[in-house]
This record gives sequence, C-alpha cells and structure tokens, in this order.
Amino acid sequence: MKTTDYKNKKVVDKYFRKTLAAEYINYPAFLRTLSDVKGKKILDLGCGAGWLANRLHERGARVSAVDSSPNWIKICNATNSCSGKIRYKLSDADDLGDFRKNEFDVVTANMV
Repeated sequence: MKTTDYKNKKVVDKYFRKTLAAEYINYPAFLRTLSDVKGKKILDLGCGAGWLANRLHERGARVSAVDSSPNWIKICNATNSCSGKIRYKLSDADDLGDFRKNEFDVVTANMV
C-alpha cells in the first residue's frame, strides 16, 4: 500500500491547503458525530495541521494531539490559535507511552 510522506515538507505544504470538501463536508460531519465534547479529554491521532484539535478545544474539550510528522507538529504550534492550550506531541499512533491507560474519553483518527 502506498502512503503519503508527511515528513516531506513539500507534501505537507500541499496538504495544508484544505480542500473545500474537507472544510465544508468532512470536518463538520465528523464534529456532528461527536456531539457535545465539553469537559471531555480527547486524543486526536494523526492530527495533521491541528484543525480538528482546535475545533474540539473551542467546543470545550481538553485536547491532546499527536502526529508522526515533525512538519505537521511544527505547523500546529506555529499557526493554531489554541496551540498553547492543546498538547501537541510528535509520535506514531502505535507509540503512545507518554499517555496513561484510559486517560481519554474519546480518541479520534479522522482521515488517517
């Protein structure tokens, strides 16, 4: 199976520009499925540019977000208005040893 190389800055720059489908269909639909997240602890796996993590935080969730690409984590910390309140971590989804077992109420992996 071919995978996208998000460690490549050119690839990340391309995907940083969200498509209309992501902006107006995928993300809003995904958020509707989660319903009320206020006060919940959420882990966003494969957070990419952090768009979903930000929206979840704005809705009252306590959010941690991980991605395996240093470029995405750098973008998260540099561009997201909630970045000081969201815990971004460079990590693969199969290496979550920094988090306690059962630490989260919800784990998302949107478009991963």
